[in-house]
Amino acid sequence: HRDLHSFPTRRSSDLAKYELVASLPRHGVAFLNCDDAYVSQFGRDFEGKVVYYGRGPCGDPHAESVETLGAEGLNVKVRAGEQHCELHLRLPGEHNTANALAAIAVGVEAGVPLAECCTALRELRPEDKRGQVLTIRGATIINDAYNSNPEALQSMIRTLTGIPATRAILVAGEMLELGREAEALHAGCGKAAAKAGVGIVVGVRGDARFLVEAAREAGTEALFVETPEAAGEWLREHLAPGDVVLLKGSRGVKLERALDVLQAQEK
Repeated sequence: HRDLHSFPTRRSSDLAKYELVASLPRHGVAFLNCDDAYVSQFGRDFEGKVVYYGRGPCGDPHAESVETLGAEGLNVKVRAGEQHCELHLRLPGEHNTANALAAIAVGVEAGVPLAECCTALRELRPEDKRGQVLTIRGATIINDAYNSNPEALQSMIRTLTGIPATRAILVAGEMLELGREAEALHAGCGKAAAKAGVGIVVGVRGDARFLVEAAREAGTEALFVETPEAAGEWLREHLAPGDVVLLKGSRGVKLERALDVLQAQEK
């Protein structure tokens, strides 16, 4: 196998992904997202079987089209070999297309017909803190607080601003384990939020301050708080009917506590 550090990776998490492939035995199967410029390289020297999946024709299976439905999820047309299916995925955020394709790739490789894979995926519902949609005081809350990374956050920002609303409010917790690029990656998400049309950005804890600063510099109202409870207090004071709110942050931030504070008043 190639030395891990021979890949032009962005951060340590990319090396960790390659370690998974490098540890597979020869009779193993590596399922790789060919849309990722780094992950797509990992199969070059793997002696076992490699299955690529993705949004584009580089993958089999791949998505022929993706329609975003806001909080209702996605409609995805999937092709695997000569098989086709239409999938209504009830998980919001375009990044879940890749997650669904990964599951389909494993199923098809195991001999499950594509239609059955899509039927099974249609039954998925967002679980607590994983895209769960709630209504509080006439506002829509997307509770996606289980984890976060720059790609997934920007995907969910697009979902947030795609939902008709009086205001789009992003409550973004610090993203952990980003290494030396943490400041730049948080700032990039702040700029993306402003560009997408988020009305208010609330950054929670640590490096989220860079996200707030970038959003503010781009002309978006933004504030920084130290704890998820403080974010909940802000929501309790400012949430109004017609608002749509996205809660997303790394697991260590425990951003769901902001929702606990908000819901406590409603009981």
